[in-house]
Amino acid sequence: MEPIYSSQQAISTLAEEPIPEHVRIIDICEYINTHALSPKKFFLALMKSTDDRLVNRRSKWPSSGLDSTMELLNELVKLVKKTKEGSKQWNNLIFREAVDIVDHQKTDSGYWPKGLFQSSTTVTTEFLNDQTTQKYNHRLTRNGMPFLYGLVNGVLLSSFENKMKAPEEEPEELNTNLDDNDAEGLHMEAIGYKQLPSSQLRARDRFDRIATLVCGMVAFARNRRHNGMQLRNAIQLVACGVTDRVNQYLMYHGLVCGQRTAMTSLKHLSIKGESRLKAWFAAHRQSYWFSPIICIDNLDIEERVHTHAVGNRTRTFHGTWGYIQFPSQDLLDSLDVSEITLEKFNEAMRKVPTFPIQPRMLMPNQESKSVYKDVWKSQIARVMSEYVATPRNSTTAISLNPPVVEQISRTPPEIEMLKLMDASENSAEGIGQVLDSLCEQSGIDPEDFCTDLLLMDGDLATCRNFNSLRSLRTPSKYPQHSLHNTVFQLGASHTLWNIASCIFKTHFGDPEDSSDTGAWRILHSLGVPHNKAMPKNDYLLQIKYIEKVHEATILAGLK
Repeated sequence: MEPIYSSQQAISTLAEEPIPEHVRIIDICEYINTHALSPKKFFLALMKSTDDRLVNRRSKWPSSGLDSTMELLNELVKLVKKTKEGSKQWNNLIFREAVDIVDHQKTDSGYWPKGLFQSSTTVTTEFLNDQTTQKYNHRLTRNGMPFLYGLVNGVLLSSFENKMKAPEEEPEELNTNLDDNDAEGLHMEAIGYKQLPSSQLRARDRFDRIATLVCGMVAFARNRRHNGMQLRNAIQLVACGVTDRVNQYLMYHGLVCGQRTAMTSLKHLSIKGESRLKAWFAAHRQSYWFSPIICIDNLDIEERVHTHAVGNRTRTFHGTWGYIQFPSQDLLDSLDVSEITLEKFNEAMRKVPTFPIQPRMLMPNQESKSVYKDVWKSQIARVMSEYVATPRNSTTAISLNPPVVEQISRTPPEIEMLKLMDASENSAEGIGQVLDSLCEQSGIDPEDFCTDLLLMDGDLATCRNFNSLRSLRTPSKYPQHSLHNTVFQLGASHTLWNIASCIFKTHFGDPEDSSDTGAWRILHSLGVPHNKAMPKNDYLLQIKYIEKVHEATILAGLK
């Protein structure tokens, strides 16, 4: 027989069963309605009431109960945004909140490094270096305006990620032969400031710079004393030759400060640089018997006037610019500095006329042949890897990088710019004026300046002018007159430029001859006109063309 339950047992069984949530909510809503309240009015009154008991009930909402509070807020937002008018009202609310947040997040005021103001009369070179720039930008964005920085950066990153997820269209015919870097360069208008391995990292770095710039513009517009970024930009643009009219346009948009402020900063930096240059010369002279390496080059400056008038004409100034290069301590430690003296140099120069030159000195030995072979292998492997096929195992494949040959210290030297020197154009008098200016800027007496070994780099015309001046002053028993302590040599860039131009011209061929198969034909196939293949003012572009011709020759041999 089946067991018989009593009515009390049935009632207890029903009581133990849980009441559904929606049933309880409906019962509560009906109970609220009996008190002349709607659920919305009840919730609003609960939020706005000042009664101690109600305040105590909602006191933990923003602290320990924050997660459930945010969940409740998200559900309310979803409900409001279901209609167009609700979305509009919600956007207006968020807009007001965003303005209020940005208004309350203000950057530090005061002089750098306590604040973000940098005076043009106290600016230093340390303020303009990369480390200080990163520190300044971090205080401006992460510490001072994190909401605005995150908002701009987040919007840019979101649009970039959506673009990456979108289906790719068929590439255009003009871009079928471009590699990833070239295609990215066209997309980014060929502007890049860092060597980053992927397009995603390059995009993130660019968006970070844009967000930082926006924060700097807003901070400068709100308070002109937050001018560190604008002062740095103005100094760079003055050095690039930007006119005052363009500078005023950029200042109106909060990108730069006034050009007069930038010029004041440059004058202050020039005074500091002059004293620092003299101190470096004095410290170097106490340790070594040779001066730092001085690199100079000619420079023509044209002051163009749009509207001519009496005393207001276009003028051209001829001058000489340069810099002082202090070798790194690692390089100096690898040398015997006792052999780098004026006496040792003169002794070596006296042996030059009788120095025997044997053919074996110019012939390759077994070691150089091995290096030459490895260089060819690496170049062929690089072309194959880029245009033909990639190796299965890169660890056992031929290295794509050529072997290192007598590598010196890679520590960058200390460089200090020289003051622009006014000198006569292409004459012995002009090089004499340059030497007098160098002696004055070094802060060393002329007698002492002419007793140390002076190493100088310049172009071919400068070397000829110096030799002409020295021949006019020889013989002389005074060192400051004879200039026998000065060694002028072609600079590395000029030497490589001349060698590269000679090699390129030898293999260039005759474009007027249709049967000629010189390098001009390869460049013509790559879209480079033969009359622009050897630019006179762009050494790097010329080297790039030589590399393209070399790669095309190797690729033709492989096929």
